[in-house]
Amino acid sequence: MSAFTVDRSLLNPKFEGYRLHALSQDSHVLRFQLPSDHRPSQAAVSGRTFLSFQEVQSRIGHNHLAVKDDRAVYVDGQSNVVLVELDSSTLQSTLRTVYSLPQSIQTSSSPDEPPREYPSVAFSSTSTCFVSDGHGYLYILQLPEERGTGRVEVLGFYQLEIPDRFQSSIRTSPFKIHSASEVSPNIIVCILSSRYRPVSIENGEAAPSASTLLERRTQAQFDVWAVRFTFPLVPTDTVQPLDIIWHRRGEDVPILTSYDQSRQAFLLLGSSSYRDVPDEKPAETPAEPEAQTDGGAAAPASTDVEMADGDVIDKPKPPPYSWTQTPDTVSLAFPLPTTTPTSSIKVSFSPRSLSVLVLPTSTSPPSISTIPLPRYPAKTLWGPINPTQSLWTFDREADRTADGFWGLLTVHLDKKDVGTRWPQVFESGEDVPETMDPSELAGILESLEKFTAETSKDQAQGGLGRGVPSLAKDEYDEEVDDSVGREAVLTWVDTRGSVQGDAEARYGEPEWWARRGKDKEERVSLLSTPLPGSSGELSLVVKEHLDGAVFELPSSPSNDEWAKWRHATTFPALSFVLASKRDTRFTYHTGELVMAFESGSQTFGGNVYLYRAPPKGSKEKEGVQSVLKVGGGEAGAVLGVGVLTVGQRMLVCCLCEGEIIILMNVFEL
Repeated sequence: MSAFTVDRSLLNPKFEGYRLHALSQDSHVLRFQLPSDHRPSQAAVSGRTFLSFQEVQSRIGHNHLAVKDDRAVYVDGQSNVVLVELDSSTLQSTLRTVYSLPQSIQTSSSPDEPPREYPSVAFSSTSTCFVSDGHGYLYILQLPEERGTGRVEVLGFYQLEIPDRFQSSIRTSPFKIHSASEVSPNIIVCILSSRYRPVSIENGEAAPSASTLLERRTQAQFDVWAVRFTFPLVPTDTVQPLDIIWHRRGEDVPILTSYDQSRQAFLLLGSSSYRDVPDEKPAETPAEPEAQTDGGAAAPASTDVEMADGDVIDKPKPPPYSWTQTPDTVSLAFPLPTTTPTSSIKVSFSPRSLSVLVLPTSTSPPSISTIPLPRYPAKTLWGPINPTQSLWTFDREADRTADGFWGLLTVHLDKKDVGTRWPQVFESGEDVPETMDPSELAGILESLEKFTAETSKDQAQGGLGRGVPSLAKDEYDEEVDDSVGREAVLTWVDTRGSVQGDAEARYGEPEWWARRGKDKEERVSLLSTPLPGSSGELSLVVKEHLDGAVFELPSSPSNDEWAKWRHATTFPALSFVLASKRDTRFTYHTGELVMAFESGSQTFGGNVYLYRAPPKGSKEKEGVQSVLKVGGGEAGAVLGVGVLTVGQRMLVCCLCEGEIIILMNVFEL
C-alpha cells in the first residue's frame, strides 16, 4: 500500500494559471552588506579534485545557513563561525564571530587525503550548535542566552573515526552535519554523512579498463552516521572520537533527515534507500588490459582463453575509452598511470575536432608501462562543440589495484547542438558503445511503462485520457516537465539503531516499517522540502502529474497508519511552472507557500518566485505568484535560506556571497 495516496477531491483540474501579484522591493526586502572578513565562500575543493555526481549535486544544494528561532549561524570563507542576530524593532542585522575554526592545510604530499566538505552547522537549541569544519572535526558551541553579549563556550572537539568493520580505506573522513535532535532528556543525536571509500582488492588484480574505472567512479556510496552526545558535557581540550550508535549506507547524500518523536524513529530521505551493512565487503571484478592498434589509438582486441575441454575462444578486450552523454555534454574517460604528470597530457579542442595525446613517462611501474596511452591527433568529432566551454580533468586516485593507483583522464565536450544525441564520439574509426548510467536506464524504462499504462487506460476510457490544464495545452513539453523533481525514497531507522534479539525490528527498523516489505522501496518525485526553521508537522511536496501535492506526516497516527502520509493540500500546476526555472538552487515550502530561489551566480537571475495555492478544497482557476529580487549583482549567489522568528514576525533570512537579505511579509501575499 502506498504511503502517499492522493486525495482526488484536493486536485483542481480546472486550474488555469498563476496571476502575478506585484510586490514592492522596498516594502519586502532589506539588504545588509557583509563585511569583507565575514563573507561566505563556495570554494571547498581544488578544481582538480574528482567529485562524483552525487557530491557535486549535494554541494550545489548545500544550505550554508543554519537557523533556530531568532538566530542564524554560518561559517565564512575564513573558517569563522558567524552568529547573525536581528534587532526586534529595526530588523538591523548584527554579525559576531563566536569561534574561529582551526584551518587544516592540505598538501600534495597527502594523495590519500579525501576532498573536504563544505562547513556545516546544526542547532539542537537556540544556545547549542554543532559545527563541522569540513575536514572531519566537529565542534560543540554553547552560545550565550542573552543577545549581543556573553562568552561563547566550546564544549568539545570530536573526530569521526571509522570502525574497521566498515571496510573503509581511510581512518577518518570529512562529513556533513544534517541535523541535531534531542531524542530524550539530555541526549542529542546528530546525523552525519560522508563518502564511503572502500578498501581496494589487491589479490593480483589486473589493470582496469576505462569502462571499469568509469563504472566504479559513478557507483559512489555514502555512509550515514548517527552520533550521540550526553549532556552536560565536560569541556576538554583533547579531540575525542564520536560515539556512533548506528550506521547506514546508500548511493546518495541524504536530501533531508528528521527525527519524529511520536514514532521514536529517524527519517532519511534520499534518492536511494539506506541499508544496514555491518559485514559488507567491497566486491570488485578484475578487468583485462587494453591493446594498441597500428594507428596509434587504443582499440578493442581479443585474447585466446583455453577452456576446460581444450577449446580456445576469443575473449574480447574492453574498449579504449568509455563515454556517456547528456543533452548538452559528452564525457570521455581514459585510464592512465597515476604517475602521469599533467605536463604530459595534451588536450585541445576545436569546433569539430578533439586532440588527446599523452606522452609516455619513465616513472611508470614496469608492470603497466606497456599499457597503451591515448593518441588521438585532431580526430574529427561526430558533431560540433563549443571549444571554450569544453574542459578536461585528471584524477590520480580513480582506482587502486595490486600495482598501485590508476588515474582517470576525463574529457568533457560541450555540445553546440543541445539536445542532439550522438551515436558515437568520432566521425570515423572504432565504434565504442555508449556507457549508459543504470539510473538513467531505469528512468527510461519507468517512463515507458508509465506511458504504456496510461495509454491503455485512456483507450479503455474511450481515448479521453487525463488531459492537462488549459495553461499547458499549447506549452506542455513532456521531456522538460518530466525532468522536474528529484526521485526520493524513505528510510526509517529506530532511535536505537539496531535492536538485539528483536526479529520484528531487524536492522533497527521500526516494526511498523519492517512490515511494509517491498513497499519500503516506494519512490516519489520530490518537488520541495520544508523551509528550514519553519514549524509544524513535517511535510513534503510530491509531484502529481503537473501538480504539487503537499503530504504531511501526522504526529499522532492510528496504530496501522504509522507509515502513512496525509494529503493536506495541492499546488496546481506547480511542476509545470517550476519546469521553466533553469537556475533554481533551493525550493522550499511552508504552510501554503512555495519559494523557488535562483542561485543568482550569474549577472542575471537571483530571483525568488513565490507561489500561493488557492484555498484548500476550492476550485478557483487562478493562484497567486510574486517575484522578488534576492541574489545576483553585488549580492552574489544565494548560499543559504531559513526562517527567523523575531518577536511575532516570521522573516526569511537569505545568505548571499556579499549580502544578508531579509524578506518581510511574504507569507501573506
